[in-house]
Amino acid sequence: MHYGIDLHSNNFIIAHRNEKGNITTKKYNLIEEDLNLFKSRLTKDDVIAVESTLTSYYFYDEISPLVKEVKIVNPLRFKIIAESTNKNDKKDAKTILEFLEIGLIPEIIVPRKEVRTLRSLFSTYQILVRNKTCCKNRIYAVIKSNGITISKTDFFTKEGIKEISNYNFQEYDKIQIEILLKQIAILEDEIKILKNKILTFCVIFYKEIEILTTIPGISPFIALALMTDICDINNFANPKKLCSYFGIVPKGKSSNNKKWSGKITKKGRKLSRYLLSQMILHFIKSSKLYEEQYLRLKKEKCSGKAIIAMMRKLVVIIFNMLKNKEKYYYMLEKNYKTKLNQCLRIIDKVKKIDDKYIQEWENEIREKYDLKYKRKKLEKIA
Repeated sequence: MHYGIDLHSNNFIIAHRNEKGNITTKKYNLIEEDLNLFKSRLTKDDVIAVESTLTSYYFYDEISPLVKEVKIVNPLRFKIIAESTNKNDKKDAKTILEFLEIGLIPEIIVPRKEVRTLRSLFSTYQILVRNKTCCKNRIYAVIKSNGITISKTDFFTKEGIKEISNYNFQEYDKIQIEILLKQIAILEDEIKILKNKILTFCVIFYKEIEILTTIPGISPFIALALMTDICDINNFANPKKLCSYFGIVPKGKSSNNKKWSGKITKKGRKLSRYLLSQMILHFIKSSKLYEEQYLRLKKEKCSGKAIIAMMRKLVVIIFNMLKNKEKYYYMLEKNYKTKLNQCLRIIDKVKKIDDKYIQEWENEIREKYDLKYKRKKLEKIA
């Protein structure tokens, strides 16, 4: 049997066909009692399509072991619900069911549980970094309002923040700066704790991190973030699909012989797009060929378009490296050894963590890759 489900934070509406072929709907509350009641009617032959919401993964984990398949609907590609003129929950559930029955449900690939945990951690990390930047921007605004001439680049360094105490501010400005500096100190400590926790997940993608860190500018942390978004390179048929997933392809329209392209879509994984934009200059400087290409594009178009073009080139390289399990051609051996040793030290610390999931992954990775042998080999080379 097929079920179309319109899921909310506190309830869900199911739609299915009865023996007469008519579509019937029923409402359940998203509580243990009602969820168990719905589970009791499921069989291993059932296929379910559920609308993507904040509770989708929870619902997926609860239902998937009991049925043949659970599909999470991609809302960006299933706009028939969002753009419906006469919209209600029952009609949404019926629409999902009808498209499921004819096999036209655009679905989201559900990552494994540990990857979802990583994505959650990275989301919190981004919020903390954003808050820290907001505090710094506010302090800079207060400083500039007092007529102090200091560039933003100089101010955002540790030395620049320390120099603030040397200036004489009015009382209300001084209070603001003191509060914001305390917030920055707290956020920096929290960011450090969270970053260390995230890095313990290196054991999940050690093989991929080992490949990606050969690219200048990609640290184990950035490599882990990229793999958290990519999850499995085999999910992408070609490099264009991966570029689209990162939201770095231009918007385009074509009709007859006319073509139009605009700014990048920015529809996809924000984390990878942000990190790629931060390290792209390191990648460009790793090769004279790429540097010349970047300068030519910058001269012909503009710096922004040149950066995006080089980001797409980097994503193509990452795709081919992961597919073919090859290292970067212009890798810097010394930097690579440093990054790999850092990754190995992090993995060594995993044993001290009580998290049962991480311990399981750590044991699995150590069985596949002899990390102790790799470390001895690096020491001999050094």
